[in-house]
Amino acid sequence: MMKPVKALKSAKRMGRVSVACIAVIFMTAADSQAAIPAEERAALIALYNATDGYSWNGSTGWKGNNGEPDGFYEIGSEGSWYGLTVTDDHVKQIRET
Repeated sequence: MMKPVKALKSAKRMGRVSVACIAVIFMTAADSQAAIPAEERAALIALYNATDGYSWNGSTGWKGNNGEPDGFYEIGSEGSWYGLTVTDDHVKQIRET
């Protein structure tokens, strides 16, 4: 049987570990985004290219040097592209500035 003081110290240590694990889970969930369908991504890229997206007042997060063959940010990052609202893995709103 564990002594009360030792048990309390062990419980505190476990609490810190639990809090750390929960924090990692939430940070991972916040960072991970599901990809929108390829057709929607292609339509967004076509819109950007057809309307000179580079010169938009707000085009943060759309295009960058990241290794994707199309030159746009990573597949699955579309929800962070300026002006887009992605819900349930589909583009729901495109806002212009």
